Amino acid sequence: MPDEAISHKPAMWLIDEYERVARARWDAMLEQVSATQLGVGRALAQAFGEKHLPDLPTYESTLGVGHSDGQELPGWMRKFEEVNEGRREAK
Repeated sequence: MPDEAISHKPAMWLIDEYERVARARWDAMLEQVSATQLGVGRALAQAFGEKHLPDLPTYESTLGVGHSDGQELPGWMRKFEEVNEGRREAK
């Protein structure tokens, strides 16, 4: 093999690459665990009495939600506000 075909990288590159791959695997595992928890939770809710569970929001509906003052709020923030309003009204 000619010398031009061999690339030399410092040792820190190898450590950084290992950490990048490890982080990507960790993030993928967390995503799978979250999806499993959501699925199991919905299945249990339906098994224990919920007749029809509301559909899960789509990605687009979660990102683009308008605010009453004309500002754009993400869907998660709107949901957070709805939940907190319900708690304030219950008190």
